[in-house]
Order: sequence, then C-alpha cells, then structure tokens
Amino acid sequence: MRKLLLILVLSSTVLWGRAFAEAPAFDVIRPRALDLLRHELHGADQWVKVHAAEALLEMSYAEGVDPAFRQELALHGDQPEYRVGIRRLSGQSING
Repeated sequence: MRKLLLILVLSSTVLWGRAFAEAPAFDVIRPRALDLLRHELHGADQWVKVHAAEALLEMSYAEGVDPAFRQELALHGDQPEYRVGIRRLSGQSING
C-alpha cells in the first residue's frame, strides 16, 4: 500500500507539468524517483506497473516500458481490464 501511495504521489507530479520536473529541487529526488518507478515497472502488481509506466512515459523516460508491457500482454492479456491498461500504455509509448 505504501508503494502504491508513493507511485501515485510521484505520478501526480506529472499533472503539475514539466515545469516542476525541471525545477532544481526535483534534481535532488529525480534519481530516487526514477529508480523507484523502474523498480515498480518490473516488480510490482499489475496496476502499480501501469501507473509507474505512465509516469515514466510522461517524463520522457520510456526505456524499458514497451518490452515490459509486451511481456505483461503475453502473460495477462486474458484479463480484460488489465489488457485495456496495457493497450493504453502501448499507445502512449508509440505516441511519446
């Protein structure tokens, strides 16, 4: 639950726009935030992975997102709700 809350807080920074991400204060936490998002992309529950991937894509750190979700689609493509999240990310990674 704590990880989900942290992912949601980090993801919400995306809503504040790129101005926040370029602020000097964010440079202090950027490496830790990126490490956490990348870790959750590969090791968390399904929807935490989706939120972590969305945050990475929005901040232009797309490396590893597409392969991770191709694997998720292969493993969990039979779950309709999760499949929608996977497809949404595929569209974002192509457009981003």
